[in-house]
Amino acid sequence: LETERRQLEELNVKYQEEIKTLNEKHLIQWQSIQSQKAKQQIKEAEGKDKSRMVLMIMVARRHRQRVVDLIKSHDESAMVVAEAASTIYGGYTGEIKK
Repeated sequence: LETERRQLEELNVKYQEEIKTLNEKHLIQWQSIQSQKAKQQIKEAEGKDKSRMVLMIMVARRHRQRVVDLIKSHDESAMVVAEAASTIYGGYTGEIKK
């Protein structure tokens, strides 16, 4: 009877160690999956930011071209306003000609 009790205790210890090992293994796998998901979310966010930045650049260029066109086609007061707006929308540094 004493021998059986010791054997059961040994089996219980082995069982607890195996469960602990499995839990650690699963924790590592779960952390790896969570890390991959986080990296993917970061990539998606960066992609959205890049798309947004490209769009902002395109809009700024369009505004700058409109300002340049305004400068070329309007009187002196419009040129002053257009030059100020051009500075705000991207700093047009070209020569202003009528």
